[in-house]
Amino acid sequence: DMVLPWRENHPDSTTVVVPSCVDLKKFQPESRVLASRESPKLVYLGSRGGRYRVDSLARFFKAMQNVLPGATLEIISPSDVEMVGKIFQTCDIEKGAWTMHRLPH
Repeated sequence: DMVLPWRENHPDSTTVVVPSCVDLKKFQPESRVLASRESPKLVYLGSRGGRYRVDSLARFFKAMQNVLPGATLEIISPSDVEMVGKIFQTCDIEKGAWTMHRLPH
């Protein structure tokens, strides 16, 4: 894991970048902090299956909603929308809290 110290007033240990093929010299996080009235929007971009565990994503998102009820998630993936929906339904995540756009490779 790689920890980036970019969020003001938060310990460095609260921000984790999951290793991938992204060139982190070209793609840096924004330096802004959410205003107290803003709800975070997460974006998942990738496939499903193997090491890409949508069930883990769903459990993480549900835990996040417990702390930040207005949080939303956008999934962009070539995966089957219906299958992803079943996983999110199993985790008791309302359909209005997440969206999915299916894109081929």
